[in-house]
Amino acid sequence: MSAQAVTIPPASVAQYTLSGATTSAEALGEGWLVEWALVMPDGVTHTFRNDAALCRRTLYVCISQDDLTMRHSDLPALLGAATSYQPYIDEAFFSICSRLVAAGRRPYLVIQPSALRDCMLHLALHLIFLDYSTSAGDGGRWQALAEHYRVQYEAAWGQLRFTYDEADENTVDPSKKKSASSQIWTNGRGYSATAWWR
Repeated sequence: MSAQAVTIPPASVAQYTLSGATTSAEALGEGWLVEWALVMPDGVTHTFRNDAALCRRTLYVCISQDDLTMRHSDLPALLGAATSYQPYIDEAFFSICSRLVAAGRRPYLVIQPSALRDCMLHLALHLIFLDYSTSAGDGGRWQALAEHYRVQYEAAWGQLRFTYDEADENTVDPSKKKSASSQIWTNGRGYSATAWWR
C-alpha cells in the first residue's frame, strides 16, 4: 500500500505514519501484513514482516510504576531508585494481549482497559520478582513473591470480565460483559426415551 522511507531517530526504532485517509476505504479487521525493508548497519537490506489489524482504537497499558510501588513501597530501595519498571509493565501488557488473542478476544475491541488492571499489575510484579529470583541474593524470598503474584495473576485472569465491542461498530452494551476467553459447552448426544425403555 505504501513504499516510503522511514525515520529512525537516534537510539530508537524505525517509525512511519500512515494517514487515516490512506485506509479510510478499507474494511476494519485482521488480515493485514506490515512489511519493513530496512538497510541495516551491515549494509544489507533486511525485510521484517508482522501481522496487523486495522482497528478504531488501540488498547493501552493501564498501570504505571506508581501502581507497583503502591503494592510494594520498598521496591525502589530493593531494586534501586534509578531502576525503571517499565520493561516489566510492557512485557506484562504484551503477554496479556497475546493471551487474549489466543483465547479468541481481540485486544483492540476491549472498551474497558481498567478491567485488565489487576491482571497487569500482578503479572508485572510476578515478572519483577521472578527476574530478581535468578539474579539477586535471597532468591528464596524473591521466588516466593514471584509465585505469590503468579497465583494472584491467574486468579485475576479467571475473574476477568470487560466491556467488549463484539460487532466492531463502536457501540457497546455495558450490561453485557465478556470474559477473557470464549466458553464452549459440550454435552453428550443424550438418549431417546423410546430406546431407553426397550
